Formats: sequence, structure tokens, C-alpha cells
Amino acid sequence: MRYFAFMGIAFILGISLNADSEYVKPAYLMSLHTHSSFSEGSGTMYNHVQQAEQSSFDGILWTDHMVRQQSSLYVHEAHFENMLDAEPVRPGRPSEAKFVGDGAEADYLVWQFDQERFTDGGASLRLGTRAESNSGRRKARLAYKTINRKERISLYAEPHILFDMRLRQLVSDYSLVVRVTLSSESNGVTAEGNPRVIEFIPEGMLLPPIEGNVKRVITAPFRFDTWENIDFDLLFHAQRLWPDDIDLGFREVEFLLYTKDGGLVEVLLDNFRIKLEGETDYDLFLRQKQIGSTHSSPSVRQYFGAEIEGPWEQDILAYSTRDHLVSMFPNDLPGMITFGAGTSNALNYPTSAVNWVRNNNGVSILAHLFSSQLPPFELNRSDAAYVASRVLAENAWGADGIEIGYNFRGRSLSDFIRVWDVLSENRLYLTGVGCTDDHTVEPWAQRLNRFGSWLYADDPSGASLCDSIREGEVFFGDPFVFDPNGRLEIYQESGDYKMGDVVPIDAQWENIRFRVEGASLGDKLILFKNGSALSSLTFNGQSIDITQSVYVKPGDWLRVEVHKPDGYAYLFSNPIYFIESNRTPPANRTP
Repeated sequence: MRYFAFMGIAFILGISLNADSEYVKPAYLMSLHTHSSFSEGSGTMYNHVQQAEQSSFDGILWTDHMVRQQSSLYVHEAHFENMLDAEPVRPGRPSEAKFVGDGAEADYLVWQFDQERFTDGGASLRLGTRAESNSGRRKARLAYKTINRKERISLYAEPHILFDMRLRQLVSDYSLVVRVTLSSESNGVTAEGNPRVIEFIPEGMLLPPIEGNVKRVITAPFRFDTWENIDFDLLFHAQRLWPDDIDLGFREVEFLLYTKDGGLVEVLLDNFRIKLEGETDYDLFLRQKQIGSTHSSPSVRQYFGAEIEGPWEQDILAYSTRDHLVSMFPNDLPGMITFGAGTSNALNYPTSAVNWVRNNNGVSILAHLFSSQLPPFELNRSDAAYVASRVLAENAWGADGIEIGYNFRGRSLSDFIRVWDVLSENRLYLTGVGCTDDHTVEPWAQRLNRFGSWLYADDPSGASLCDSIREGEVFFGDPFVFDPNGRLEIYQESGDYKMGDVVPIDAQWENIRFRVEGASLGDKLILFKNGSALSSLTFNGQSIDITQSVYVKPGDWLRVEVHKPDGYAYLFSNPIYFIESNRTPPANRTP
């Protein structure tokens, strides 16, 4: 990374962060970009709330995709046409799942297409197993798996498993079991340590041995040699079986065929689907908000915003991915709106989205500037330069903030910081925030991008936190390196102005005070002026309280960073900006 043109400067060391008697607002550690299972089927809300508690976060802003909350985009389908692996296709997205057959324990597993049943012009899948007399038990297995970490559709999203089935051959002892495995954790278990399993078994069939942490549901009997339309309501059954904890996501659906002592079972399977009950974006948002109330936490507050994206026809797609905004509101997301192709809102997106957020008293933050695609995707330098220049040319479309705290998302952290400094140089005062953007249930501490944001606010209400972002009273960093209960302050020694302020001033020397609590011995506090390192000081403990005289003139800005000895930058203040003494600071940026 850049940096490190250090100068020898005398510091005045204080002895306590709390030595002054002036009132200092509390700093609330927030995850300002959080996706649950209501964005593309990833991660349960329960898991994220637990992770937030364990990581000492004060709040989660749920930012699920506004236009990707439609139930149609949660549908997984398999019509079994033209491919042996029967890969399901979700509307508008590439194939992300497939069936996997395993006949190792069976005398035979028929894996072929059968033209006897046509569903919407498609073929059926035939599978079965047989056990010879006195041969013991046999099993055949057909499993539906998802990949790319999209497997945890929360039961709160009310998923249904639907399929058509025909019992074609039955002899003696046999059983058909539809097994659904549920979990909430990244390792496929629940908070109690075991996955939860529901087995659906039609009445009258053989009950096979219980394997694992299983609850059984006896369904209506299947009629022989007749096509049945089956609908398993996972939420309904989970609420009945585990009323204490049902914010689980399904990981796998298995069709298990058992036979014993001469038994035979053969079935045709068609039209496999997983879909949700909700029909609209807003249905899912309301359901998500209801779920939030069931996960009340003594330490973690929940706020409901959205990630907003524009039409696919954006010109930026020639260089990167669509422009995205993260939004927060005083009283949670006020409703749904589309910025899709063909709508009037799409004509000047993202300005139209910024205006909609502002009209609802919210704040908007430019999300993952250099791409929404996951690592290792990286923009080349020329494309990255163009993407960054657009923000300046468009005056950031009027947004309130910009995500800076990305270790990597399309470009490295240093590139995000460089863009932020260019915006400051050109007097665009966007609040820099950290980013915890992730679409999995992996432990927060193991994420590549895990920067939280500390918001100074009078109270933890949505209105106060929105004001904090507007006014730049935010510092951000890695709470798994920096003490999550720590603090960072940068302000004029007499208290005339502070971090985030735009200060009318003539060129002069100013005494600026920096206070940090929660770092580690040997870390470096670095003062930046106009994007270049001006001075540094090594921590001889966890706290530093210093005052430095700095010469500033209109157009300058100051901020600080804290680095590990190896150069890892893990804590950032927002700047103090200086303008001409005869100018008026913009709204919400008053000293």
C-alpha cells in the first residue's frame, strides 16, 4: 500500500481518553451492509444476529436486495430435459444446483429419462431399487444439492418443496422417504451442534432406521401408478416440530428408496421445484421484518433498509457492474420501488434512487464502487480509473456516503482510499464507511471484507444513526483487530469542530487532537493531510491522546489511520475538511 513518508513531529501526549469533562456521543458499532436469506438464498437472520453478538456489534442494518426479493427468483426447478445431471435453472440466473445419484448400496438405481409422462413437454426421471430375498436392506439415494453458497433459504421465507411423483412398481417391503436437512451455521449444523432433519414418509410404507437427528412426518398415502402432486410446507412442519428455533435454512433434499428381503420400489419423478409463498418484494420484506422481532437481542439492534440496484441497461456494464446503493431510514424501509428497465425511475438511476431515499428521510451509500462481483474478480487499472472518475463527474449522484472499508472487491483497499481522497480534494464530502458485505453464513471473523462502522449518535435510533452518516461522525475499521468497544476521535482542541465537519477558515495553524482507545502495542497512528502521510506515532499501549499543531488552508483535509506493524490499515477516521472563511458549509456539514 502507499503511505509512510514520516516526519519527526513533537506530540503532546495525554494520559487518558476520558480526561475531559465534555460530552462525547456514544459510538455504535454497526454492520451497515448485511445480507440474510432474503437476498439470493444465503444465510439465516438467526446466524447473523448470533455472529453480531459474538463480535460485539451494536447493530445490524439488513440490506437485502430490493429487486431480488421476488419469490420467483428463489424458485429452483428441474424438468429433467436433455441432461443426465438434471441441473435446475433459476429464472434469469445460471444453473447453480443439480441432482446427484448414489446407487452404491442398491442392486440397481435407474438413472434415465422416461417419456411416459410429459410435464410441459418434458421428460420424467425414473429411479428404483430392489432387494433379493433374505439379502437384508438396500437403499438408493437421489440428492438435490446447491452450490456457490446459495443453499440456506431460510424457513422464514416459507419455502415449499413441490414435485410430481408416480409409484410405478411396488413389491413387498419397501419405503420412499423424502429427507430435508436443515441448518443455520456455516458448517452445516445448528447452534446446538447437529443438523435438524425432517423425513416425510407416506402412510403405509416401511419405516427405515432413524439416521441422525431426525423428526418424522407421516404424509397421506401415495396412490399406486397415479401421478401425485406433492407439496411439503417446510415452515409449517418446522414450527410444529421445533417451535423454539425455526430460523433454519435447508441445505439438501434427498429422495431415499429402501427395500428389504425381496422388496422392490420404483418411482417416476417430475417437475421438482422449490418456491416461496410470497408473491412480491414487499411480502418478503414484511416477513423479514417480522422475523427480526423474533430474534430480539439484549445487545444487537436491527434496522431494515435495502440494497438498491438499477437496470441492466446501464452504460457502466461496459466497464464494471451495475451501480448499487445501500440505504438506511429513520423508521426502516418505507416501501418498495423498482428502478428496472422501462420504468421512469430507470432513466436517471442512480440519482432517482438517491432522491427516493432522501425523500423518505433516509441516507444512501455508494456500494462496492469497483464491482459487485466477488473475489478474485478484479477490474483492470484503466476501467477502475473510469469507474472512479464517474463518481466525481456525477457529484456522487448526491449520495451521502461511500463504502471504503473493503479489503478487496474489484480493487484493493488502497484503491478505495485513493478514490475517497480524490473526492475530498474536489470537495465532495462523502462519509466513508466500512463494509461487511457478504452473502454467506461463514463466521464474520473469517470474512475477507469485515469492516464495521462506528457511528457517533445521541442514541441508537434510526434517525440519529442516519444523522451520524450525513454529518460524517463515523469511523470505521476491522473490529476483529481493533477493540470493538474502542474509540477514535479527531477534533479541534478547543472543541470548535470535529471529525466530519466542513470548517470555514483562513490559512493558519490549528491544534488538532487525536484520541484512540483500543489499539495494540506497536501499532502506528498516522496523520494524513490531503491524502499524504504527514506524521506517525507508535502506540506504547492501547491508548493515545495527542494534540498536534497543523498548518491548514482552505481546500485541505485531515484524517487519521491506524496500522499494524506489518502495514495492515485497520482503522480510519472520517476527515475534517477546510473551506474558505467566507463560504457556507453544505447542509449537515456544519462545524
